[in-house]
Amino acid sequence: MSNKKLVVRPMCTAQCEGIKSVLAHYTGADRTEKTVSCFFYIEGADGNIIVDTGQSPELAGLVYKDLGVTGKALASPEDLLKKVGLKCEDIDTVIFTHLHQDHTANVKRFPNAKLIVQSAELTEALNPGFGSLWYWPEDYKDLQFVTVTGDQEISDGIKVMLTPGHTPGSQTVLVETEKGVVAIAGMCSVMENFYPPELPKKFFPGEVIPSGILYDQRLMVESMIKIKHVADIVMPLHDIRWATTDRIP
Repeated sequence: MSNKKLVVRPMCTAQCEGIKSVLAHYTGADRTEKTVSCFFYIEGADGNIIVDTGQSPELAGLVYKDLGVTGKALASPEDLLKKVGLKCEDIDTVIFTHLHQDHTANVKRFPNAKLIVQSAELTEALNPGFGSLWYWPEDYKDLQFVTVTGDQEISDGIKVMLTPGHTPGSQTVLVETEKGVVAIAGMCSVMENFYPPELPKKFFPGEVIPSGILYDQRLMVESMIKIKHVADIVMPLHDIRWATTDRIP
């Protein structure tokens, strides 16, 4: 157990709206759901560390419009980091939950950062097969990554945990805070995926429901159960509440 008492600050670059069942099986096929694309600044760490890079504000309304998804820009990474007294050039480390486009779009805005990703994820992302719509290798194919395999400590109070299913190498970032372990969940999800209503729970074990965007449904369900087991606070990557949340905890 670390002596660090860290804080996670969501920093939302874009907002999207699309069919709810894309995010959660057996829910809302006739309704839409608002979500956000964020990166997460870990305050108090040894160095300036963020998780993911968020959707590019310039592309927010364009990327997935053919799928019926609308979007709008919220803020640039530069403006968001300015609120905590930082510049993009000050970021030392970017931990990627996975390498889908809406998590890597701003990667080149952080020229001095070490880029950490699971080895299995980088392999898939550079030569995407299943789910190739979501990977944009041109954004990162010329960049140098530091790869990890499985669970690993990244810094005092910060660990990554392999949680595949959404993608082959999805990882969850575990952050020690004064309120316990915060899990930045390494998958396309909102809070309802982890704490669903009664009907969808009948179809899946462990009282979770997977996203409609996935590589392996069984692995994703197992990973979600694992996250709930180790975390005191779960932070799904795309939950709309992060647009109005300053810090966790």
